[in-house]
Amino acid sequence: MDDRLSTIDQIFLRTHQGLGTPIVMQGLWRTEEAVEQVLLMHLHDALRSGWLGRRVVRSPVPGARPYWQLNDAAYPMTYSQREIPPERVLAWADSQGANLNPLRGPGWRLSATRIQGGGTVVSLTCSHVLTDARGLLRAVEKALAGDTSPIRTEHVTDWTDARTTMATIARETRFSARRPKAAAREGKVPTIAPARSAILAVDANQWDDVAKSQDASANSLFVALSVNLLQAARPVTVSLPVDARRGDEPTNSITMTGTTVRAGENLADLKARITQGYSHPDGAAPGLPEQWLQLFPARLAYAATRDVGDRDVMCSNIGQVPSALEHFGPHPASGFAARAIHPGLTRRHLRHTRNALSAYLCRFGDGYTLALVATAARITSNAQLRDLATAELRKWGLRAETW
Repeated sequence: MDDRLSTIDQIFLRTHQGLGTPIVMQGLWRTEEAVEQVLLMHLHDALRSGWLGRRVVRSPVPGARPYWQLNDAAYPMTYSQREIPPERVLAWADSQGANLNPLRGPGWRLSATRIQGGGTVVSLTCSHVLTDARGLLRAVEKALAGDTSPIRTEHVTDWTDARTTMATIARETRFSARRPKAAAREGKVPTIAPARSAILAVDANQWDDVAKSQDASANSLFVALSVNLLQAARPVTVSLPVDARRGDEPTNSITMTGTTVRAGENLADLKARITQGYSHPDGAAPGLPEQWLQLFPARLAYAATRDVGDRDVMCSNIGQVPSALEHFGPHPASGFAARAIHPGLTRRHLRHTRNALSAYLCRFGDGYTLALVATAARITSNAQLRDLATAELRKWGLRAETW
């Protein structure tokens, strides 16, 4: 693996620059017991030396990709001893993604707070430029194991990378009359438009049994119930991230595919269509070799890639959470969620995306955790989103514990 940003990394870098919806990855743990501060300090120290300890450096050479540089700068670990009520946990979690900077650093933050009645909630956030959900979980797994080794990459010089870019363009380009239109500049001060959040835990055996009864999979059930939350009268388009990891990599190793779901659709048919979609992912820049993006100004590169994966609903099945993340020292985690949040989200961002709901599913212990982030105008509160999800799960015969 070389030390240059991938095309996907750079798409997320442009969102950090304000070109697209801001995205921060988040892992959330809940415990029934108070976690000692020293345990979190040890985790913090290990994270700053591990996979998250890096930043982006731009190249001055045209055509050369930005590259990664090791960087141990980090926000201090914050652990508030002021207890928050359980109903404020999500509001607290939503506030942990601000001011992460993958260019200057720090690009990540570890924080925790006590919960009234006992327990702790721990948040780890990082810019999506640094890694995706699986990479975030792996970074924590390595840190908890005491592995503080930095990322090993092969350095590629600016001129070598630029020559590779130009050679690929010369070999693969087919001239096209289509030229992406640069994203328009908007001068008005944007109005903040906070997303709504809900997290629900469901018994895995019950979930799997419902899926099997429909000749489907846990994943197709996840997609169907997520789509139903929009209560749309028309077919709903769905984005499905595909894990493209080939090894132990910290990069954003995802591609996107998609499908269309109709209300009341047979889950077995949906499963087959999702499986087919996974084998035909979207391109990062349809109609162009990806290397062209290195030569485009940021706004033109954004315009060429902004429709990739932009659909009504995004359903990300993160998979099994490593067992090492089920404890903080001697303290078992009673719950875990992985999701993306959108600090600084504005109405301007929402005008440029079709996405109304993002859903994240992970297997943690003997349960599934469903994390929902909604920007649909008709969903006006966390409580409304939680109630919609609880009611939808009930229709499938599933009971949920809510955060």
